[in-house]
Amino acid sequence: MPSTAANDLRETPRGRAAWLAAGAAALIAFSLSVAASAPFAGDSATYYVDSARGDDANPGTESQPWKTVERASQAADSLAPGGAILFRRGAKWSKGALNVRGVKGTEQRPIVIGAYGPPDEPRPHIEGCKIAIADSEHIEVRDLEMSHSTSGGCLSADRSGYLTVYNNIVHDCASNGIVYHAAVHHTATVQNVVYNIQANDGISIHDVNWIDPPQPVGSHHWVIDNIMPGNYREDAIDAATNDWPGGQPAGEDIKIINNRCYGARLSGIVVGHEARRVWVIGNTISRCGQTGSMALKLGNETNLALVHVSGNLLVDNVRGVQIRGGSGRFERNTVIHREPGRIPVMIDKNADGLAILGNLILTAGAGWIQIDDGLDKRDAIRMDGNWYGFLPQANDAPQRLTHNGAHDLAAWREGFGWDAHSEFGPVPGIEMPGEIEPDPTKWDQDFLAAFVPAPQWPGFAMETGPAGAFGRGGERLGMDIQPFEDYEENGGYGWPGPKIVRERHPLPR
Repeated sequence: MPSTAANDLRETPRGRAAWLAAGAAALIAFSLSVAASAPFAGDSATYYVDSARGDDANPGTESQPWKTVERASQAADSLAPGGAILFRRGAKWSKGALNVRGVKGTEQRPIVIGAYGPPDEPRPHIEGCKIAIADSEHIEVRDLEMSHSTSGGCLSADRSGYLTVYNNIVHDCASNGIVYHAAVHHTATVQNVVYNIQANDGISIHDVNWIDPPQPVGSHHWVIDNIMPGNYREDAIDAATNDWPGGQPAGEDIKIINNRCYGARLSGIVVGHEARRVWVIGNTISRCGQTGSMALKLGNETNLALVHVSGNLLVDNVRGVQIRGGSGRFERNTVIHREPGRIPVMIDKNADGLAILGNLILTAGAGWIQIDDGLDKRDAIRMDGNWYGFLPQANDAPQRLTHNGAHDLAAWREGFGWDAHSEFGPVPGIEMPGEIEPDPTKWDQDFLAAFVPAPQWPGFAMETGPAGAFGRGGERLGMDIQPFEDYEENGGYGWPGPKIVRERHPLPR
């Protein structure tokens, strides 16, 4: 049984998130062995750090490790391909900063900042410290716990590329958990747990600021399989950038896939400013959009954004989905919205070229979709194959699709030509819990099964294909990465990512 102190701890927001992450630490497997964390034999030096048994006067070998983060930082600038700084599992550091500057690994021999020691011991805990990467390439940061930075993000990168951040626990950071800033390109952020962020975001792919001179982030980012248990001052995952002077695109080719986001004050996932060619696929978002923003916020007011959004489950968010502008697809998503008086899907006037296809939208009677009255061309967007329904407590509510007034589905079709094959009706089999499970590490197949319609539901056999994010057998739909037709990079698919990404989410080419 948990102790009384542990139960009391969970009553506070920070304590609850810490408790959740403790469960996450137990559930995230160590996918690679200790040997895999170390570089290949014969490469540049590997340095070892142990706060309990080390001494900074030692040579930094495994048998004679250093003691402090500061001593490791002194050696970081000399690392060569295949080199590493490894922290002892079970050890803890309470001060210092590890600055990795001006070093370059290779794809085959990256530079590793990671862990060593028995794999059943806790991750090395770098507390009150930060890891800052600058002007570097082919760096892996993995298998660590980072917390309580006193300024900036717990892990930050500037002017760097080909970075992999994998299997870390990041929490209680002063500003951002994991943040990629000026000119950072080709990153993979994979299977981390990030929570309790005092300012800004959990995972941030973001310009340094919005003033001159601009310092936009670079392109080609994967954010996949992360767990975001809550308590962010702003967003759980934020991809927002402006272009370089002269119009050269920044923040292009971003893939946000299979993340679990809970309890963000603003958005669970936001794609904003001039970020474009972004895939948002197979994410689960709950209890986000609490204050002044939407749980899933996409696009920008300039109509530059291109977004493909599919296979996502949004359930019990305070605010739902907003597509502010740009073309692309909102397809095969399930949106279940119990918040009274709030329409869950909002389409702004600049969403010219958007397709809204095959979604399942259930509400507590507030209506389903609102399209800005300023979108005055009927052919500006395409809508079809959607299923609209009410949760049981709202079965007697009037149908409501909103554009230049409220309409039922028949009038919507007749007035605007949208949703020719869409349907309205009950959705048997969906069993909403009294409250959503607050621990996203427990969002397994049993959790998701509550949001899968019964096999006899007609929405599985629609002429345009099944509606929603789940198939008849509970399989996730909409998980295919579709190319952007106007994008030349890799046939429209963008960067395929490092090996760890290609193994989890392979591209067709």
